[in-house]
Amino acid sequence: MSMFKCIESLEENPEEVFLQVTSILLRLVDNVLHYPSNPKYRKLRLENKLISTVIMPSIGAMECLFEIGFQEGEDALLLPPESTSIDKLKQFREEIAKRRSKYLKDNNSTNNQTSQNNSSGNSERQSTPQPGAAATSQSRPVVSRNISSNSTQTQNQFLEKLRQHSTMVLQYEKEDTKRKALSVLPLIEINERVERRMRQHQQHALKSGQPINEDSLQETLFFTELMCWFKNDFFEWVNSPKCTQCDCDTSFVETSTTLIESIRVEVYKCGKCSARLTFPRYNEAKTLLETRKGRCGEWANAFTAVVRALNWEARLVFDESDHAWTEVYFKSEGRWVHCDPCECALDKPLLYEKGWKKRLSYVIGFSCEDVQDVTWRYSANHLTLLPRRRLCTEQQLVRTIEELNHLRQANLSSARRKALAKRTLVELVQLMLPASDTEGDTQGRQSGSLAWRLARAETSLAQSGAETSLGQEEKKAYVWTPTAEEVREKKMVITYCTGTDMYSRGLVEERARGWRTRAFAADNIFRKEEKDWKTVYLCRTENSTEGRISWQVDLTASELRVGDVEVQCPATTYENGTVLWLLCSGDKCVRVSDGHMKTSELRGCANLTLTALLKGGKGDVAWQHAQLFRQPLNATDTSFSLSLSLISP
Repeated sequence: MSMFKCIESLEENPEEVFLQVTSILLRLVDNVLHYPSNPKYRKLRLENKLISTVIMPSIGAMECLFEIGFQEGEDALLLPPESTSIDKLKQFREEIAKRRSKYLKDNNSTNNQTSQNNSSGNSERQSTPQPGAAATSQSRPVVSRNISSNSTQTQNQFLEKLRQHSTMVLQYEKEDTKRKALSVLPLIEINERVERRMRQHQQHALKSGQPINEDSLQETLFFTELMCWFKNDFFEWVNSPKCTQCDCDTSFVETSTTLIESIRVEVYKCGKCSARLTFPRYNEAKTLLETRKGRCGEWANAFTAVVRALNWEARLVFDESDHAWTEVYFKSEGRWVHCDPCECALDKPLLYEKGWKKRLSYVIGFSCEDVQDVTWRYSANHLTLLPRRRLCTEQQLVRTIEELNHLRQANLSSARRKALAKRTLVELVQLMLPASDTEGDTQGRQSGSLAWRLARAETSLAQSGAETSLGQEEKKAYVWTPTAEEVREKKMVITYCTGTDMYSRGLVEERARGWRTRAFAADNIFRKEEKDWKTVYLCRTENSTEGRISWQVDLTASELRVGDVEVQCPATTYENGTVLWLLCSGDKCVRVSDGHMKTSELRGCANLTLTALLKGGKGDVAWQHAQLFRQPLNATDTSFSLSLSLISP
């Protein structure tokens, strides 16, 4: 970007910001011109308040510094003597001063004209044009009107936050942070588990004759195991800390930034002994690898540090609607892959929009080499999302990202910059297409206590709008009743396919999507997709000891009764996992064995309920050791069916 374009871009800032920024830039240039041999004036520390709070958040300011020769150092911007052109600095100063003078002159003209208009009456104020205002509109671009009334402040805060995040991820490149991450990582055990699962896949591929992409599978298995270790063995989720004196629950009191400098600290009070204690929200990854506790921000921060220590390309991703996770670059697939350690979710970009019902607006990824607006990867409906992006104009966001990328890549080789540019182009093409529903997950949030998730409206329960208590997550019960055609044919056939997640009703060809939509009740159950195994099934929610699901048929209104009943309900179990099936009407129950049963023992009943109880399993993934209706992801055939003949009483 040329010097004049850099200065022109400064005018996209609000007027008071433009005047403040240009005043600082003039001082910086004057110092170098007056004291050209003094290194003190050629070094701008990034922690300097004027640099961090005024220059960095402002549009075009960093570009101007780079244009006149400043280069990025470890913690400062440096102006080497060999890159300094005195003539260029003078030219830069003259142009800045000229534009500032025009602004100040326009302001004086506007103020004078306004004063005259005020003394001449309302009618003249409405009809007389203001030369000063006209000149101002020609010299400065008009800010987009789709920004809220407090946009000037909000915009600066948002863009400043992006710059802070871009600087924050540089900590992962420090050798002491990498050493700390590697010291806590049980890499040998993780690799052993990956190899065992890899051999299982290879054996399955040999038996089935279906080839597998071993490089892609290796990456998928590794990050699946890495997240399982991080979630189950290493990091701890903290809703509110336990009292250190009596080990009782505490309640939130306030947030403070004065107790520990530069760190946000939450203050809690014990409900029993009234002791007060603090919970620091650390930003330093090395510290988090020692404390091993926090919420999503700390989880993503520490996990990204671990990934970078392993020399994988990684991004720390921030969702403006309050969540954070990691993206990892899979070389075998040539793309960035979603990786959420809080949820142990890999490559499920629609988890937040579809599962948590989040109203996404800005999702930005930060690495040591680039910054990218990845919002579009996490949405299936770009048109609905776009109006919510009101913190800045799209042009301002693009300019800020370009500036940050210029800063991040200033010291890279030209070959590396070309490779990143090519990869960015591929990614932008990928982001143009809305994500498919099949790539997501409709599961509500699992991390955090139920009360905390309900308060954030990020559980399946809260999203459904159903009434419930904190002790039980449930949705509105669905009861199957016979249609007129089924009454006439005296037969009901209900089927479900796990692969398509679709119910069908044989005689009337009625279809309904979603395993939960036609169930009578479900507790601690969700539909699990295993992308590495390419399978899908229903199972317990993570860390739950028991899951239950039931379907109910009621014939009361039809004046018919149950005749013969046939059930096909396959289950798959591992270790000591168990699935108990019961077909009941009132106090009378029949146990379904081996996933299939045909019985007339409930003949003459007006209603029946089929229930599955899932229990047991071993280790961290015990919840997966009892599965219902396991099928390939691309299956379209029936995995569950309930058929009954209808008889006259």
